Amino acid sequence: MRVPRDQASNGRKAFVVSLLGVAVVVTWCLSRDYHLSSGHLRSTNSTLSGLGELSCDFMRHPIPTTSWKRITLPVPGRKQPYFWRWFAVAYIAYYWGFYQGRFDVYTFGVYSGKSMKELKDAFETYGIEVPRQWGLDSFSGLPDEDPTLHGAVKFPAGALSMERLMPAFGGKRGMTPEQQVNLLMNKYKFDHDLVGFVAGYYNESLTPGLIQERAMKPAAFIDIDCDLYISTIQALDWAFANGIATVGTLIGYDDFCLSDLETDGESRAHFEVAKKFKVEFKCVAGICDNGDEAPGKKRFYDIGKGVKYRLSNPIFLVLSVGRVADPGMPKYTQACLKESKESIESLRNALNG
Repeated sequence: MRVPRDQASNGRKAFVVSLLGVAVVVTWCLSRDYHLSSGHLRSTNSTLSGLGELSCDFMRHPIPTTSWKRITLPVPGRKQPYFWRWFAVAYIAYYWGFYQGRFDVYTFGVYSGKSMKELKDAFETYGIEVPRQWGLDSFSGLPDEDPTLHGAVKFPAGALSMERLMPAFGGKRGMTPEQQVNLLMNKYKFDHDLVGFVAGYYNESLTPGLIQERAMKPAAFIDIDCDLYISTIQALDWAFANGIATVGTLIGYDDFCLSDLETDGESRAHFEVAKKFKVEFKCVAGICDNGDEAPGKKRFYDIGKGVKYRLSNPIFLVLSVGRVADPGMPKYTQACLKESKESIESLRNALNG
């Protein structure tokens, strides 16, 4: 059956208008400097008319890549102290339209579980939905460090094991990882639907199949508290190789400045993963450059009892993956360099003493 000329003409016009609409959307997204990929464009159906429904996810859920806004930490009426991880939650709360319901939160290095409880408190304080939390830990202490790291200050294998904390948690020494997890769940009153744990050393527990087995979502925030280079690189490598770390993911480091910078510890792993996966990072919280130490800057956070620590813990935003390698910190700040030197000296004295 032949299509009438007028109808065909109208169809062609509609098609052209649809394409122009797509062009406008794409141009708008690019003009706003949002990274655009096929994953950021979606259509409500597969027909040509559906082209007009294409939209840029970042139009609805904007995460600016060059003109990001530094987030302050208002916690009205809170009497308890807060820690550096609150800044990650503040950032997520600010861009909640992007993060809501689409991401989980991952803690690599659980130890006492306090950091996971702090994250839960932070989300609740900001009045936003608490994402599902994952705690990943050996529950048997630290592993052996990478033997190729010559000159690095190394913890003995088994150090920082939660097992020694069991008596204070109402348990006893010698408890299995499963028993330790149950104690944590009970102590902090974690909801089984919102908190899950993965026990085991990362070289064994972090498998590609784990994500599907546990129905894990990409990460809104990855909390790295691994202390060692070997654990940090294993965690980050798994996260980026399997899509857990993606555009919009925040990654914060508890011990970034507490080692020989870029040759050891969490900082070395950060720089390596940026290069390996061509990750473009941007530092969005903590002391990102020396200007953050200028008078008047909010550079301290309260840990209670009148003690305030310098907020040197950097939090990085993943801007893109597979395009360009940029660690997000072209040079270390004076505060980080000082903290690194003092930490190495203190740790060596403690281990030798």
